Amino acid sequence: MSSQMSQPDSDSSLVARCLQGDVDALAELREKYNGPPLKILLSRWGMNRTKAEDMLADLWGDCVPGNVDQPSILEKFRGEEFSGEGSLQNWLAFMATRHDRLK
Repeated sequence: MSSQMSQPDSDSSLVARCLQGDVDALAELREKYNGPPLKILLSRWGMNRTKAEDMLADLWGDCVPGNVDQPSILEKFRGEEFSGEGSLQNWLAFMATRHDRLK
């Protein structure tokens, strides 16, 4: 049995798939990274859970490419230096806090 068959996609691969419109890749990213931004919105920003979850739903929606006027959050991330597994998590947490300020 090959170990490659059971390995999850890397973050860079998932981002690339998302940017090509792969909804399964976006679902994988959401499952993998929804927790840290949620914790930040609940603890540091003092939001109630419903508002925090609504903010994250908006954040994940803004990860989908296709808006001509503004690049998606993942397109903005891809333009930055991709430095491994932890950096996407940090980027999403940062964007979640910025997202709140913009609403």
